[in-house]
Amino acid sequence: MRITHALLLLSLVALFSCSSDEDATTATELEPTTVNVTFTGLDISITPDLKANAPLRASATQSGVTRIAFKVLDATGKEVYSEDKNVGSDNDFDHVVCPLHVGKYTFVAVAHKAKNLDSPVATVTSTDKALLTESYVPKLVYAKTMDVTVAGNTTQNVTMDFDKRITSSFRLKVTDAYPDEVTKVRLTADASKPKATSPFAFSPATGFAPSALSYTNTISRAENNLSSFTGKEIGLHFFLTKDEQQMDIVIDMLNDNDEVLYTRTLSNLTFYRHKETRATGTFFTNSTTTTFNFNTSDDTPIDVPLNP
Repeated sequence: MRITHALLLLSLVALFSCSSDEDATTATELEPTTVNVTFTGLDISITPDLKANAPLRASATQSGVTRIAFKVLDATGKEVYSEDKNVGSDNDFDHVVCPLHVGKYTFVAVAHKAKNLDSPVATVTSTDKALLTESYVPKLVYAKTMDVTVAGNTTQNVTMDFDKRITSSFRLKVTDAYPDEVTKVRLTADASKPKATSPFAFSPATGFAPSALSYTNTISRAENNLSSFTGKEIGLHFFLTKDEQQMDIVIDMLNDNDEVLYTRTLSNLTFYRHKETRATGTFFTNSTTTTFNFNTSDDTPIDVPLNP
């Protein structure tokens, strides 16, 4: 009997020992890994009138963006972590620390410069769909998707390099004097297409809009505290559907009652992502001395004449 009791006691000890080891292993495997994410590498558009030694790349803070939407999706596309970053309210705007279990994930981040203090971050629903709730598309919009493997229980550091902005831009500079009755300027890209409305849709993975749309921006003297538009540059920013896209730009000069006083259409202009197509010249007089000057390097403006 003593031998039997002794064997039984040893068996129970062994059983509990094995159970404890298994529980410890399971607990270790389930322990999340701390992943430090740094947002950086945003390219700043440099035009010839800026200083030659201005930086081409910057951190999120230096770039001028004020909102970052960050999502972590698992292998099935399910959201497992989310964080909104707002400049001014976040002490560590350029970084996110997220606990993740061992596995494969896709990180999605969208950064932009908000128009208003109460503007939200972009709404990211997948790697292929994001919505930007602004009154118009800002110039500074960046997006990045990145596959990340969390391998173990040690802290991992991940840098999300945004690269260049994903928007395209039209810039208008009228060199003659604006009449006093012109109090608003309306710029419209691709007026024949359906009108894009807020929230504006685009793919974080490609930077493209899901379909070709018409984008409009109306600039008001009153809203911008301007006594005149003379000497001012006016811009319109939008999402393309491919790397190179041709479209018309309609320029309308309006009065306080939104009546069109002057209008002009620039036809078949070429646009690229992270680049300006810029029209400079006279608008209200007949003489025009502007010439074509196309520059194919990224972020260098394309100059086109402001001819009717």
